[in-house]
Amino acid sequence: MSTIAVKVGDITKRKMVTIEADRPVIEAAKLMAEHDIGSVVVTREGKPIGIITERDVISRCIARGKDLNTTAVGAVMSCPLITVDADASLFIATRKMVENNIRRLLVTEKGEIIGIFTQKDLLSKLMEVFLALASIP
Repeated sequence: MSTIAVKVGDITKRKMVTIEADRPVIEAAKLMAEHDIGSVVVTREGKPIGIITERDVISRCIARGKDLNTTAVGAVMSCPLITVDADASLFIATRKMVENNIRRLLVTEKGEIIGIFTQKDLLSKLMEVFLALASIP
């Protein structure tokens, strides 16, 4: 696969961890710790409506003295969801992240969310490309 032809969908994590919007923030934090991830997709009746990140938990809950056991995820989540099509280039995805000051994009295919693309994914791919270029004689 040519590194120039890499599309967002090629390196998207297909498995997303989700939580219903009415659940307490402490449950989202536990899911993040359990799965070693920095965000959980927030759903209402199974449909994605937002995302809660480590930053959301800290800045919108802990820093404001909210109780993690009683505050609903939906009250502190980030929304609307910012998405990118699986066929988009890494450049398009990166531009969206920068323009929206975010670290994660939900990836869509035919209008359906299929996974999540993160800054870490981008950096891993860029490192792979850099190492490949560095080994060219």
